Amino acid sequence: MTPPSTEPCHVIICEATGHWATAARRSAPAGLTIAETRTIDELRRQLDQAPRAIAVLELAKESTDDTVRAISELSDNYPSSLVLVVADRSLVAWHGLCREAGATHFIASPRQIGDIVGIIQRRKAVSRT
Repeated sequence: MTPPSTEPCHVIICEATGHWATAARRSAPAGLTIAETRTIDELRRQLDQAPRAIAVLELAKESTDDTVRAISELSDNYPSSLVLVVADRSLVAWHGLCREAGATHFIASPRQIGDIVGIIQRRKAVSRT
């Protein structure tokens, strides 16, 4: 078991448009900072600074294979982080492969953003203990 950390809970959303970050901010508790990146390399740099962060990756039609590889690599290289996946409903069939690659959670609708906010809140609570 990983010992509790005094590091604050960081959330980094890697997506092309900002759509998911906007939905997360609407549902997130006050005071939670959500960083946005547009590339996996940018996400890695942020995880180097906050290795216990919650990384939210967007699975997009044009980059499914690259994203699944990134999930696996991030899970291996940042074992204290959580990797969550957000995707369009048309990509729900990728759920199992993303989970096998190391994703902690997968959602395929902005209406499910509350699931991710719940994970963030639980992680934040654990970080404080």
